[in-house]
This record gives sequence, structure tokens and C-alpha cells, in this order.
Amino acid sequence: MNELINYALRLGLLCGLSGGLLSWVHFKTAPIQAAREAEERERAKQEVYPLPHGGRFEPGPLSDMECWSAFDEAEQLVGWVFEAQGNGYSSTLRIMVGMDRNGTLAGAKVLSQKETPGLGARIEEVASDWFTGRTLDALFLSHVGGNIDTITGATVTSEAALKAVRETGEKIMDSVKERMGS
Repeated sequence: MNELINYALRLGLLCGLSGGLLSWVHFKTAPIQAAREAEERERAKQEVYPLPHGGRFEPGPLSDMECWSAFDEAEQLVGWVFEAQGNGYSSTLRIMVGMDRNGTLAGAKVLSQKETPGLGARIEEVASDWFTGRTLDALFLSHVGGNIDTITGATVTSEAALKAVRETGEKIMDSVKERMGS
């Protein structure tokens, strides 16, 4: 019986030390990870909507999501950058998108996904081609009347990416129209 108590105490001590060590590592690395994610977000904003020298981003029209208004060097609103999120086949897709004032997409970059390698993960390869230069109402797959081909073997991922960008972009455009009174 004493031997059982001895093992239980040792196991409890080992678990406590392991948990404490993991907590300490998380505490020390969380700010570093947050800073890297912020840097990646800034790079992605510039990539999907490049602004000339003197241009800037500021918080956008929707406070309930990641959205920024883009201004040129003359302080004129030229568009928006937003993060669209959708549920793919096996993960949440996070896509950074640039959109001009007319609703034409300037660029897109997949920030994160954990889809099936070789299938849904190919969204990273096709995202820029799918979105750049298209309007929101053109973001439909060919099997439902659109002109974008599905990623072979990844229909769920393909539909999720297009739907997320389309719906988020429409939400921004609706919000802007509502504020302008039209």
C-alpha cells in the first residue's frame, strides 16, 4: 500500500512539474507568437492591397471583424482589406483579401488552413488567381453557374473559401452603403 502511495505522489509531482513547465513556456512564448502574427498580418495587408508611399490602413467599417480601410497618400479612401473566415473540410480557412471601392478584389492570401495536403491545402496555390480582379458577384464555382473551377477533390474547401470572401466582402459593401445613405 505504501508503495502505491509513493508511486502516486511521484506521478503527481511529475505531472505538476510538467504542467508548470508547459505554462511557463506558453507564458514566455505567447507574446513572441502574437508579434509574429501581427507582422504577418501587416505583410499580408500590403500584399493584397499595396498602397503607395504615404498610404495607410486604419480600422475599417466593421468592428466585429478584422477589417481595415485603405487610404492613399492624398487621404482618399481607395478600398478595404479584410480577413474572411470559413469552415473548410477539416479546418477554418483564414483569407486576407483586398477590395477596391467598387467591390473588385485586388488580391488575396491564405493566412491559415489545415486542409488535407495535396487536396484542400491547394487553396494556398489558387487563392490569388481565384480572387484577383473579380467582383464579389463572380465568386461562384463552375458547377453552380460560376466560372471558377473547383480544386479537384476539395469541393468543400473550394466552396468555403469563395463563400467566406463573398459574404464578408458583401457585408463590408452593405455597411458602407448604409453609412452613405444609399
